[in-house]
Amino acid sequence: MAQSSCNSDGQRAPVAILERFINADCARCWGDSQAQRPQANVLAIDWIVPSATAEDAPLSAAASRDSLQRLESLGLAPPAGNLNYPAPNSRATRLPWARDARLRVARGVALGGYMGASIELTLPWKKPSEQPSIKYPLTAWLVMAQEIRAGEEGSPVQRLLVRNALVLTWKSGLHHLESRPMSLPQSSNAQRIRIVAWVQDAAGQLIARAASVCRLPPA
Repeated sequence: MAQSSCNSDGQRAPVAILERFINADCARCWGDSQAQRPQANVLAIDWIVPSATAEDAPLSAAASRDSLQRLESLGLAPPAGNLNYPAPNSRATRLPWARDARLRVARGVALGGYMGASIELTLPWKKPSEQPSIKYPLTAWLVMAQEIRAGEEGSPVQRLLVRNALVLTWKSGLHHLESRPMSLPQSSNAQRIRIVAWVQDAAGQLIARAASVCRLPPA
């Protein structure tokens, strides 16, 4: 059987990333038809935040401890376990500049509970005078997210549910390439996995972002 190619090649990068956070105790939040929707060319991803009730929480199977690190990096408190979602538990991060920065992501096939994922950042500036005010180190978030269509899994809205995340730190340089195996939770659907990534500098400026799309090879 021909393997699909899953990468960001030829794809227009989203102008912003909308991150929605849901407490694992709040099943109503997951099923809320009033959940904040992304605007045009904005990519929405969903984090399920572990709750104090641990495995007894209705959404515990999809909870990720990476969400706590992400909340901390955004300066947001964990969401409450009731229907106060989305505000203040969502955040849209826009790309104000660096249109020439190139970010490529790709994923491999699932094997033995793991899936390969890669990220490559290329900054085109040759001289310091050509560079915008980037402050090192750079932080790259490489996220493995499962696509859930509206009406599936009890969600009335389309979602990209984060199943695993990797945080990388780059102290200097104009080109970076990382390729890692990432674990797939047992409850995930490998065929629906997309790779989403973004890179921020030390001041929190978003300088590049990308998301993979899977395509079958020509017959």
